[in-house]
Amino acid sequence: MDNETFIPIAVGICVIMVALVCVFPQRLPTTTLAMACLFEMALLRFEYPRTDQIPVFWDVNTIVQHYAHVEFKAIPASPFEIMILVAAPRFFTRGAGSSDAKFRLGGMFYPMAAFLGFVLIGFLYGIATGGQLNIALMEVRPLVYMLIAYLMVVNARVPARIMAERMMWVTAYCVSFKALQAVVRYFGELHGITPPPELGIGSHEESFFFNVYVLMLLVLWMVRENPKLRTYLIILLPFVVWMNLVNQRRAATAAMALGIVITWVMSYWAMPERRKMIAFVCVFAVVGGEAYYKAFENKSGLLAQPARALKSQNEPDPRDAASNAYRDAENYDLYATMRTSPIIGYGYGKPFIEFVPIVVLTNIDPLILVIPHDSQLWVWMRTGTLGYISFWIMCSTFLIAAGQTCRDPRFGRRAKAVALFVAGTLLMQMIFGLLDMQLSSIRNMLFLGLWVGMLTNERLEVDEGLVADAVLAPRSKPVRVRGPWPTIESRQAQAQRGRQ
Repeated sequence: MDNETFIPIAVGICVIMVALVCVFPQRLPTTTLAMACLFEMALLRFEYPRTDQIPVFWDVNTIVQHYAHVEFKAIPASPFEIMILVAAPRFFTRGAGSSDAKFRLGGMFYPMAAFLGFVLIGFLYGIATGGQLNIALMEVRPLVYMLIAYLMVVNARVPARIMAERMMWVTAYCVSFKALQAVVRYFGELHGITPPPELGIGSHEESFFFNVYVLMLLVLWMVRENPKLRTYLIILLPFVVWMNLVNQRRAATAAMALGIVITWVMSYWAMPERRKMIAFVCVFAVVGGEAYYKAFENKSGLLAQPARALKSQNEPDPRDAASNAYRDAENYDLYATMRTSPIIGYGYGKPFIEFVPIVVLTNIDPLILVIPHDSQLWVWMRTGTLGYISFWIMCSTFLIAAGQTCRDPRFGRRAKAVALFVAGTLLMQMIFGLLDMQLSSIRNMLFLGLWVGMLTNERLEVDEGLVADAVLAPRSKPVRVRGPWPTIESRQAQAQRGRQ
């Protein structure tokens, strides 16, 4: 299928998805999740399959310019934003006349709002000091989307159990579809030849989502929740892992290692009944990982890619050494730029200052001097020290809530699975943000916001007494199970003895 033939299909898919959500606003959270997992934010260099050409996250101006080849600058909003503007009022106000309808903020809202307050200050300061409005808007959009996605799930008029089930299945379906899409691309277009690391098999965000898929399987197995979904995840796991290796992102290896370790630690701490199994798996993983690294650190091929990624931290090859040198110079410039306005930040919409000249890569990425590789330093540079502290307070709030959910006896296995998944996802996102500019990704921040909202939704329903399968008890008096629950037969026998 040539490009001209695909144009109406791409635009039609985009329009249909937006229209369906506008008609059925209750599907807004899950549709947003599917969009985040499926659709790239920019064009790839491959001919097919073409999810990157479905313009969900492009603004209308870019869509018209790309497909109609007409200069158009009248609508600087994306189809996703139009969907939010049209569907959100109905989503948040439906059932407004009922007695139990209320707009919920949840416990994570205030840390997120405080951080976005510093983002707003950086936005205004950047525009006032010479920043470009369209670039500044592009930078802050992912951070604002995170809060919007969070509020979607917190205010969903769907029980937490059903919502969590839907979101897990949507994530599994969409990420596995992207893996199968990459397989088709690998054999159909690349003829089984592994692409160079700078090209990969997909966008940078795909490695994050492939990692998320593996993390979800690990969490569900640890908690022993949702066997049908576990079976589905296991069946398609080889394709996901394989395409993650073909994508060749060094950040993916570091992020996966940290995500797995944190999940193990929290599971061991939160589930005493699983500690022997968790300890056994940890020992096996450490011994097996050491043996794998020794066997593959000096070899080539896809199977050796994680070992080479770890080795490159101390003994990089010429390409990795050049990449590391570029990032070191970039980080120096970010620190120096931040120091020009350390309290409120340098502001959005402006390229950072090149105190140390770096290699010009604007022909590859026109915004490389606006959005650097280290997204954590990007946050610090843009929002200043106060905003950076607020950012880490927000992230710490997410982790604390996940830990409390794991330890609280009122929560069931589903809620603990969500908590472990959110904690692992957040930490993987921080590693990707440290190495591969993912805190500025619309897809990643939407995904994170939705799942943090799911964690909050679970906690809200317990606090409001809406969970039927949890053991409810006051917070000050945790439930202690001292023996097996009495059966109906034992209670009848006890009553009979009392009558006698």
